[in-house]
Amino acid sequence: MGKVYKAILKNGRLSWIDKKPIQDEPIELEIKVLEHQKSGNIDNQKAIAILTKLAKTGSLNSINDPARWQRSMRKDRSLS
Repeated sequence: MGKVYKAILKNGRLSWIDKKPIQDEPIELEIKVLEHQKSGNIDNQKAIAILTKLAKTGSLNSINDPARWQRSMRKDRSLS
């Protein structure tokens, strides 16, 4: 199997995304069209729903100084 290169096909032209084949001579390609999802995949939708639910609970309002809270959460803990 050959190398994989990412590209976008628009109006019959390929635009390389990352790296492109280093080749001066024409090469034969096999193009596989990937399913393109509409904006916001299922994982993004789940994350948005979870964050929205968390915001409605108001539980984060009890943290007066977020930086201090974060430092206290990151303190080294003894290994069990």
